[in-house]
Amino acid sequence: MSTNLNIKAYDLYAKFYQRFETIIFMWNVKNKELDYVKQISKLRLWIINTFLGTVFSSGLCLFIIVREFSSSTRRNLSFEYLAFQSFLAIFGFYWLLISICAFCYGENYAKAWNSVNGMNRNFKSTTKCKSQFI
Repeated sequence: MSTNLNIKAYDLYAKFYQRFETIIFMWNVKNKELDYVKQISKLRLWIINTFLGTVFSSGLCLFIIVREFSSSTRRNLSFEYLAFQSFLAIFGFYWLLISICAFCYGENYAKAWNSVNGMNRNFKSTTKCKSQFI
């Protein structure tokens, strides 16, 4: 599931970025696994950034699109601009849906990822392959 490059990337992320904000999934450098943060008090900044920021920015993009098509004073915005605003609104609501799912089912996801990663480490340590491609 994870390669050495993934583990190094997670370690670097934990070293530099996890100090600034507690997010719902924290990388445990010592055990090389994901930790799910259960305490809502630790996740206040993450909740504010994710939910309020996403809802505000996606809502603003949606407002611009609706205003352009429903207003009597059209500004004649380009198709590319409206397509970009639509993409941002859809992406924002998609990110909000992923965040809600992570908040509700994140503990199960972290346990499953750690289990599969542990099986992968055990498989790599027991498999002796002489091929240069694996």
